[in-house]
Order: sequence, then structure tokens, then C-alpha cells
Amino acid sequence: MKIESTDMNLRITADTSSVFDHQCTEVAVIAAPRAAVYQALFDVWDWPKRLPHVAQIDLQYNDGQYQEFMMTVESDAGHAPLCVRSIRNCRPDIIEFFQPQPPAFLAHHAGVWRLSDGDSDGTRVEVTHVWNLAPEVAAEIYPPGAAGSTEDQVTAVLAGHSRVALQGWQRVFAEQGR
Repeated sequence: MKIESTDMNLRITADTSSVFDHQCTEVAVIAAPRAAVYQALFDVWDWPKRLPHVAQIDLQYNDGQYQEFMMTVESDAGHAPLCVRSIRNCRPDIIEFFQPQPPAFLAHHAGVWRLSDGDSDGTRVEVTHVWNLAPEVAAEIYPPGAAGSTEDQVTAVLAGHSRVALQGWQRVFAEQGR
């Protein structure tokens, strides 16, 4: 099979790919210039000093565009900290990521951070998660019921992670502006 590169192929990102069954997006405006927000998102080694839920970053690769790191995050439910491997493609105003070993309830997990002009004093930041469920494990961890379908519960969890990250960055830049 021959694959030809076209301009269309270059514009496909994780959130526009047809390989994922599920998606959620959260948006916030951060009171800082785009360049500063992008740099803060890029500088993963500084996250433990800036974001309270990030306990540790072990940067394994960084060539200025591609990054690979292990991130340890504190659990929001009192469980043991979670260690996540992330691989990113960082380009101006867009950072794509994927987890080659996602949590057990996900077969695949990826996403995109997009930055654009917000209001006059800020940067609009959009975080999109895309994923495919590991159906049996997901249904065991998030059984359908009063909290909603398995899919709805997983969507709520991932959207919640995006909101925590966005609120963390809003707080970081608000504190810098004081």
C-alpha cells in the first residue's frame, strides 16, 4: 500500500482523526499572551512547581518539538498517585499528545491543546481529549447506572481532568499578574 502525503494529511490531528470513537472539549481564557501560555505548557519540567496536582515530571526526551515524559499526578479521590507516560508533538499554538499506555479503561487516549486569541487580555485555550474505550474494563470501573452510561462517566472524568488543568493554568497566570 502506498501512502501519499497531501496538505490534507498534514492538517489531521488527533481530534480530527477518524480512529477515535469518543471526544470531549473544554475551553478557558487565560489572562496572558499566547506566547507565555504556550511556553508554560511546553516547559513540562516546571509543572510540579506550578501545578499542585503534578507531583513529578521525568523528562525522557525533548528536541524542541517532540517530547516524551513520565508524569506523576496526585489522585483526586485519595488513591495512590498515578504515573502517566505522555508523548507530545509541540508546534506553535498546538500541542498534540498521546498515551501509549493509557489507563486500563481506555484502549487508546490522545488529545490536543489549541491556543488562539481570546479577549483583549488573554489567550483562548481549548483542550480536547479523544479515546477508545476498553469496553469490559470501562464497564467494570464505570458501570452504567444512576451516574450515567459508561461512556458518559468516562467523558465526565476526562472533561474534569481538562477543567482542573485549565483552572490550574488560570491560577498560575493570575498569580503572576499580581
